[in-house]
Amino acid sequence: MGLLKKEDIKRYGFLDKLCARFRFLVEWDPSALIHPGRYRDLPLQCAAWNSSIRGFRSTFNAVLRYFPKKKGISLLFTKESTSKTPFQIACKNHGNDKILEVVEGTLIRYSSDAPINIVETLVIAAIDTKFHLDCVYFLLRRQPDVLVKL
Repeated sequence: MGLLKKEDIKRYGFLDKLCARFRFLVEWDPSALIHPGRYRDLPLQCAAWNSSIRGFRSTFNAVLRYFPKKKGISLLFTKESTSKTPFQIACKNHGNDKILEVVEGTLIRYSSDAPINIVETLVIAAIDTKFHLDCVYFLLRRQPDVLVKL
């Protein structure tokens, strides 16, 4: 019908407005980040399936901002409606190296404010079937001496 054209996205700054609305909605109800949506996917899974790396990074940033301890990192490896985790989906869509860079960069940014409880997260990820074993591997790779602390 010609009501919306590709050029309108840049001309009217639709992406900026969309990002601002995302931030507004997350600030209004941060708990929405940890609950499955209409199609039983977590917002982080939706971002992994449908967003660019920038969208995935924004969603993961929001998750870690509001849930910096064990919940934030474990959401990255949670299996909800499918057997795939947001981490696996994002790696498949954007490549392992790029997603690892996003995840590590985000973790570094938020680790000074509220460090992740690696020991507790590792134990929960190892025994709870809701989490993929990739979480255990990721945490052990990130901090190999964590088993000594146990």
